[in-house]
Amino acid sequence: MHYYYYFYYYYFYYYYYYYYYFYYYYYYYYYYYYYYYYYYYCYYYYYYYYYYYYFYYYYYYYYYYYYYDDDDDYDYFYHCYYHYYYYYYYFYYYYYYYYYYNYFYYYYFYY
Repeated sequence: MHYYYYFYYYYFYYYYYYYYYFYYYYYYYYYYYYYYYYYYYCYYYYYYYYYYYYFYYYYYYYYYYYYYDDDDDYDYFYHCYYHYYYYYYYFYYYYYYYYYYNYFYYYYFYY
């Protein structure tokens, strides 16, 4: 009887960690994808923005009548980085739990 209790106890935790392992595994790669998406997206826009910033600064410097309102671009620029750090945070959040449950999953699986 003691053996059966141990048996059910073992498999209960096995499937418990199995479930959470894949749960965090899914979200881990989900945020991993968006994290790097916004990383490269912001990286691209960073240079895009500064290219045009200096481009228009050049015209503003040599032609004083030329005026360029870059507020929209600037807002968009920081909006992008807001998303980047948002997914950066969740990426590491699920990264931590993913490996946490990964450890316990294999612990119960092999022991």
